[in-house]
Amino acid sequence: MRRSDLKLTMDSFDNIREIPHGSFGRILIANQKPEYNTVAIKVLPYNTDKDKRVADQEIQLLKAAQSRFIVRFYDQFTDPINIYIVFEYCRGGNLCLQIQVLNIMDQKTKIFLGRWYTFMMLSGLKHLHSLGIVHRDLKPENILFDQYGNVKIADFGLALKMASRSYAPAVGTKMTTKSDIFSFGLILAEMFTCEHPFAGRTHEETVSNIKNRRMKPLPASVPDEIKTMILSSLNMDETRRPSADELLSYPIMREEAEQYPLSQQGIQQMIVEDSLKAKLFVLKLHQRHHF
Repeated sequence: MRRSDLKLTMDSFDNIREIPHGSFGRILIANQKPEYNTVAIKVLPYNTDKDKRVADQEIQLLKAAQSRFIVRFYDQFTDPINIYIVFEYCRGGNLCLQIQVLNIMDQKTKIFLGRWYTFMMLSGLKHLHSLGIVHRDLKPENILFDQYGNVKIADFGLALKMASRSYAPAVGTKMTTKSDIFSFGLILAEMFTCEHPFAGRTHEETVSNIKNRRMKPLPASVPDEIKTMILSSLNMDETRRPSADELLSYPIMREEAEQYPLSQQGIQQMIVEDSLKAKLFVLKLHQRHHF
């Protein structure tokens, strides 16, 4: 995206609409003038010292984390009460919606896409963790997809640098990269089974199920290596959880790295400019069922 030399304001955008967003802040979708590129805008309060500290940290970490597996930061601006973070609009929606799509797909396609998404999520986590960044809010709603189906990790509102020695408010334990791995294990299980592995009738029951290890059995349809990745990531002893790098070393993930050279070029660099050809390229990938 080409930036303007002029200072951004809300007048720099047209066709502004708000989309549902469960986390702190508001999310707007808009067309940025003069090119009318579609962007997303996160609106956060910027009144108090605490507001500024929280928002500035989110922006700082998002800027530091930039990679092809992280939602792209474009710009920021303020008015007397808010700060506006302009970033990449991911047309493909989030993993929460994609899990619903996976649920109606045939098993072969579900596994194919699940492996591809897993590889990209882990690549994004490996990048974050190599920078000492803990996301702390990894969940399907924060795993986005661009128009080509590439995974983009988003929402750094709770992220932190490990050196800050923050603690999880609910349990009082130090937050480390292994906290993200546990969340990844939950996402992985849900992606391949289309249900939360510890789901209860209420949020409190779900939390109790996690604490007491009352996990639903993984169905036989889940590939054995994926089962191993899920169970090891959900180990209650965080010292025994693998790192993102170790999970990427599994043969099933090495195959993904070989089939889709994301680690060298990025899938967007492999796609020609023409959007129709790009869609056909992704369709061909979806039709290649190499298991």
